Amino acid sequence: MHGPDSRARGTQAAAQRAAARTSSKRGSITSKAAPRTGWSTRQTFILALVVGALVLTFVMPLRTYFSQWSEARQIVAEQEHLRAEVAALRAEQELQDDPAYIKEQARERLRYVFPGETPYRVQFFDEQNQDGTGDQLLPGSRDPWYTQLWREMSVQRDEGPQREMNMPIAPIEQAPAE
Repeated sequence: MHGPDSRARGTQAAAQRAAARTSSKRGSITSKAAPRTGWSTRQTFILALVVGALVLTFVMPLRTYFSQWSEARQIVAEQEHLRAEVAALRAEQELQDDPAYIKEQARERLRYVFPGETPYRVQFFDEQNQDGTGDQLLPGSRDPWYTQLWREMSVQRDEGPQREMNMPIAPIEQAPAE
């Protein structure tokens, strides 16, 4: 195996390697190109398409998940509000089943009295009624609106509207006689 032929082959191989080294330094066309380490445009484009498809695949279900989660939270909050409202209505219903409460409300809101009692109602013109159901006065007058209305209806037609109503009255102009 170690004969003269093997030595000649080894020398030839070494000469070819040396020639390849010198020709690669000169930039000859016969040399093999070194493999590139970067990405080609085509590979980058394909990678971008794959990443885009994956993002679109995951984004839509995530968006749906979060919108449904938000809607579920709103429904739970609405249920809690409705439960509180139902509890308040049940408490009011229980209160209205009490005869003492019904009598109190009839006296207060409807101004009912028992037979034999004398009702009194005190009115002050300087203050508004506390419950807001009192007579409303027009500005500048001391009489309630219905008294002023009654006066207007009882006035003769030729007398015209009264000044107490605080309504502007346009002067009646007569056409010049020719």
